[in-house]
Amino acid sequence: MLSFARTVGDALLAPFAWLPPLWGLLALSVVLGAVLLVAFRWLSPQRRLRLVKDRMLATVYEMRLFADSPRLVLAALVRSLRWLGEYLLLATPALLILAPIVGLLLARAATLYEYRPLSLGDSALVSVTLTEGEGREVEISAGEGLAVRPPVVRVQSLHAAFVRVRAQREGTHEIAINVGGQRVTKELAVGRQGGAISPLRVSADAWDLLLSREPPLEAGPVSAVEVAYPLQAASWFGLPWWAILFIVSIIAAFALRGPFGVVI
Repeated sequence: MLSFARTVGDALLAPFAWLPPLWGLLALSVVLGAVLLVAFRWLSPQRRLRLVKDRMLATVYEMRLFADSPRLVLAALVRSLRWLGEYLLLATPALLILAPIVGLLLARAATLYEYRPLSLGDSALVSVTLTEGEGREVEISAGEGLAVRPPVVRVQSLHAAFVRVRAQREGTHEIAINVGGQRVTKELAVGRQGGAISPLRVSADAWDLLLSREPPLEAGPVSAVEVAYPLQAASWFGLPWWAILFIVSIIAAFALRGPFGVVI
């Protein structure tokens, strides 16, 4: 199921993956706002929503018109809250249907916009999570382009091992982990601009699989491998990528609600 969700998410994001990160994020935000707007139109009772919004607006005018009568203002306020409650009840089913789709897109979009590759000379911490109770020796090595900086630190209470690697050459390189005869690998990107970054490699039944671009790990002594990539620079208007996504999507949805004839 999670593998299928990854495939669907990647297919939806494919048109934006080739763009420079910021432009891809802005394009995705506008398209997402438009798509969610159209989906909300078909999933919600638009006529009833329009009626409820009109009645809410009427109570606002009523409160302004009878501002010198506390009794009438209070009655209008109660009706306004009643219409607001009905509006939320009418809109909630559509929002619940769309929420998992948005969550999937956010998880997969994180591999495009959350992290950046290592620069030459950068170091990153590699974390290896072991099966609980696994006490065999952990050997970590890397091919040309990366340098492993010993020692490998074992933390028995966390069932994990840690080591730092240093980037020496641009490209996508491979880290190899050997535990009790089982060998697993993890890719590490250096100096590559654009494209997806896979910070994790996990087993097929882990929810973190949605943050991985690599094949799932087979059952064995290693349950996860993570590279602590640096985050994308916050120079994108001083905001994290997900905040830009939400803000631009909302602006796009409100800008298009008139031409699309959608009540929100």
